[in-house]
Amino acid sequence: MVPLADTLNSNTSHFNATLKYEKTKLVMVADKDIPKGEQIFNIYGELPNSEILRKYGYVELPSSKFEFAELLLSSIKVYFEGLFSTKIECIKEPQASHLIECIIETIAESEYLDEEMMRESDSTIISERYEIYANGEVLIDVVLLLQILTSILQAGQSDEKWFKKITKSIERKPSPELLALINRTILKSYQLIERNSFITKSVKDYLEELIKLRLSEYPTHIIDGTYNLPEKAGAFTKKELADVVLFNEAQCLRDVIDGKFPPKNEDGNNRYITIDDDKFLKNILKRKLEQEKSKPAKKHKK
Repeated sequence: MVPLADTLNSNTSHFNATLKYEKTKLVMVADKDIPKGEQIFNIYGELPNSEILRKYGYVELPSSKFEFAELLLSSIKVYFEGLFSTKIECIKEPQASHLIECIIETIAESEYLDEEMMRESDSTIISERYEIYANGEVLIDVVLLLQILTSILQAGQSDEKWFKKITKSIERKPSPELLALINRTILKSYQLIERNSFITKSVKDYLEELIKLRLSEYPTHIIDGTYNLPEKAGAFTKKELADVVLFNEAQCLRDVIDGKFPPKNEDGNNRYITIDDDKFLKNILKRKLEQEKSKPAKKHKK
């Protein structure tokens, strides 16, 4: 299709030239000075090995520079349904499912997030899948989602009698008090993460547990330490190509539980600072506690 570009090897880690589209022609442009005799590498895009294999029929060794694995929203829902139904006595399994759906729907429709995030295409942080990159790089969307779900869970644990009351009608229609809690948690969680670069300890713990569950879905030989990447490219079978892709994805997941999350900023400091859950929970429940204090004391009959 493009003779000059097609004569160049492509490599996401070593590319030094890029095909540019102009009005009347295609131009291969060097991205840096290339010494005489050095190989010129093109790039087909910021693609993981799964996409390179799907589109072009090969894989890069040891990996693409842009590898990622995926954490599914459906898995997050099931995981937190289990947490709500086991950690809060008044929440049974059917209620837990309705509660999680209510939280997810409220997040998706949040006008606050819509205004704050100001995305051109989609302002919601709710997605069917979330990308987990190498070296502990995790999209802020999933971190924020986990912070919201975790904080509402802990709010319910802190006062089960109150939580039972505000979730009583969840299977029919969420109560105004529950929606107020969810929206306040959205606001405070966004401020915590986006503005202050904090997350609570439980969010980090739950993320790691979700990653472990995702890893368990990979073939045993990919995750038990017996598989070794090929040292150099060759005439691979379809299974061998698939194994390279799966190993690279699994490595992205391993990085999270091997201590690379939170990732580092350019200055070498952690992207997020972990704080105690109780401190943030008090901020979430501040309005509730103030309202309880302002209530007149009940008179006891003599």
